[in-house]
Amino acid sequence: MRVKVSTKGLGDQDLERLTERLLRLVAIEVIYHAGVTPPPPKRPIAWASRKQRAAVMVKLRRYGGPPYRRGRTPTSENLPQAWYWVRKSRNAVIVANRASYAQYVVGLRQQVMHKRTGWITTEQAAERIRWRVILDNL
Repeated sequence: MRVKVSTKGLGDQDLERLTERLLRLVAIEVIYHAGVTPPPPKRPIAWASRKQRAAVMVKLRRYGGPPYRRGRTPTSENLPQAWYWVRKSRNAVIVANRASYAQYVVGLRQQVMHKRTGWITTEQAAERIRWRVILDNL
């Protein structure tokens, strides 16, 4: 399905409202794609190092111990529910996640174990949307 948007004859206020709605749709779409929770991790877990594994195990023991259960362990900040977006400028939005560990799961510092599980980064989600918009408009 093709959709063409014409801005001819729109005043500044109408153009601003249209831009706001389009940016909101883009942000929601990025959150939709980045917020998909993949199935439980594949075993064995792909740790980046022994040091990383040891640090995670110490933290888990401190807060109730393994096994970790997504969204139910006391240390969980419920990453899938922590998404938000804000308008950065006239033509841009920022999509982010409030979970302190989001950068390691869906961010630029994504760890191998999360990539292997199936989490995608926000950049990958945005790229999927970009390609979908291009392909839908061919």
